[in-house]
This record gives sequence, structure tokens and C-alpha cells, in this order.
Amino acid sequence: MNSERTISVFIADDHAVTRDGIKTMLSVNNDFVFAGEAANGRDAVDLCSKIKPDVILMDLDMPVMDGVSAIKILNAENPDIKIMALTSFPDKKMVREAFKAGASGYMLKNASPQEIASAIREAFSGRVSMSREIADALFEEIKKPAQNYNLGEQELKILNLLAKGYSNKKISEILYISQHTVKFHISNILSKMGAATRAEAASIAIKNNIIS
Repeated sequence: MNSERTISVFIADDHAVTRDGIKTMLSVNNDFVFAGEAANGRDAVDLCSKIKPDVILMDLDMPVMDGVSAIKILNAENPDIKIMALTSFPDKKMVREAFKAGASGYMLKNASPQEIASAIREAFSGRVSMSREIADALFEEIKKPAQNYNLGEQELKILNLLAKGYSNKKISEILYISQHTVKFHISNILSKMGAATRAEAASIAIKNNIIS
């Protein structure tokens, strides 16, 4: 894949075999560069705060500091870094905690190299990406039809734009409204949908066919 720039990727996983496998996968993509690795959450936080990679692939079950805690710290201190949670099984509680901590997406380790590569690019572009199994685990309890969220026309427009990864500033420019108004509408959207983050709201909307 050709790209205007390369995407630097950091791998945090306590299994060396997994790290090596991902590094091999990255090496066959011209738009990826390997930024570094860590075997626990604490080292991931320390190293990524210095290296500042574009995307972190973060295992959630690690010693010293778990992945969710590491995501929370990194998201607070380095919000421009995109973090893709990577785990072996779709645990609903863990998925929700990862998104609440600030994860940009969530993939299973058994996903194909092509799926993981695509997810990295999506995260880098500010979009939400997750395995189908993850989506099913996270939203299986959501049975409400779209109209029950009672989203207004403007809220639907904003929801569609934030799902595409647009910032508040960009949304305000597209819709010709102030950033303050955008922030107000997003707060209402999250409240109506019971979502903790923009990423979770977008995922709920896509899962329930509120937006395409």
C-alpha cells in the first residue's frame, strides 16, 4: 500500500512470540515502521511517552501494569497517540473498560494480518475499528431500535462525522456551527446512547444501523 507517510507502530505484549509475529507482519507493509516494544504496561507507558509512536498495539493482560491502566495513562498524557487494544478473547467487560480508557479500536490476536494492518491504518486515521466478535460481545445486550435513542437531525449529522474520525473543529467547519455547539451536541449524543466515549457511540451507531 502506498502512503504519503509511514505509520510508526509500537507493540506492547508480554509474549515475545506475539511481538515477533506482529513485527513480521509489519515488515511486509511499506507504510509501517516498527517503533519499539514492551513486555508490560509500565514499560509501554514509559517508552511510548518518549518515543511517541503513531499507533500502539496494546495487549490488555500484562504483568506489572495491565493494558487498560496503560491506555488510560497514555491517553491522558499523549492524546495524539492512537491505541489499539489487542487481546485473545472478546470479554465484554474488558472491551468496555478499554474503550472508556481511550482505546481507538479493539482487535483479537487471531485476526488475519490483513485485518490487523487495516485496523492500524483505521486507528491512525482517527476511525474506529474492531473485530466482528468484539462488536458482538460489546453490543449483544443492546436491543433498542435506532429511534429509541431520540437523536435529533443535527445530532445524527454530528454522529456520522465523528464516526469518520473528524475533530470538533472540522465538524464545526462542515456544519457551520461553533465548536462549543459541537461539544454540546456530542455530550448529548453520548448521554442518549449510554456511551462513554466517541468511539463507543460510533460503534453502537454502526452496529444498530443508525449510520452506515
